[in-house]
Amino acid sequence: MQRIKKILYVAAPGSVSDAALEQAVALANNNQASLTVVRVIDKLPVNINIPKPVLSPEDPQAYIVEEHLKELQGLISPWTPLCQIIGVNS
Repeated sequence: MQRIKKILYVAAPGSVSDAALEQAVALANNNQASLTVVRVIDKLPVNINIPKPVLSPEDPQAYIVEEHLKELQGLISPWTPLCQIIGVNS
């Protein structure tokens, strides 16, 4: 049987805990494979109308990316030495 060397896990937005991620981690451990966690974040349209509350971020796209990164870090925190996060903007 051929050993798996690399595993790519695509995390859905809003994931707080995920059985599929747990399975990916177990598979990576069993095969001594690397595990990469990725989430795709769409770019905001240039002409988007964002209400300006008092604490509105200057760069909404950067703010959204930062919030997703925090969420992903929380999601993979039990397996931090094994997982790496790659941010992708489309």
